[in-house]
Amino acid sequence: MKKLKIYCLLLLLIFITTSSVYAKPTITSDRKTFDIASGQYLLEGNVSVSTNSRVIKAGKARVNVISLEVWGTDGVEVTQNDLSFYGDQVYVNGKSSLAQIDGGVKLETNYTTITANQVDYNWKTKIATFHGNVTFTEGNTTSYFSVLQYNVETNTII
Repeated sequence: MKKLKIYCLLLLLIFITTSSVYAKPTITSDRKTFDIASGQYLLEGNVSVSTNSRVIKAGKARVNVISLEVWGTDGVEVTQNDLSFYGDQVYVNGKSSLAQIDGGVKLETNYTTITANQVDYNWKTKIATFHGNVTFTEGNTTSYFSVLQYNVETNTII
């Protein structure tokens, strides 16, 4: 009996620890269904998925709250604090702290505007790696790159 109590206590501790590490997202949309086979929410119209300091907006999205993944399309916006990325589609993996945004990507900060075909953004390292037809504008100066790594915390090219 004592072993069973210890086992139950350990399971409870594991559950509490993992649930606090990965906060449950707040999900809103005009239409929401749940696909039991895939374990995903299927969302349409004014989709918003928010957790911690991040908000993902899209016209359509699929969300797996177990794997902490989001697939969004139809004009996406990924916002963290005062930082906003825009594009056509997004894949977010919450466990690896990565957002991949494709198609007409744009990042605007108080200091710069960066456009590209695609960006990988890691919110733990604060590094955004832009790929394809990258345009970097700071003030009146514009530079062009095929690949650009940018630290969004220090506002510097790496």
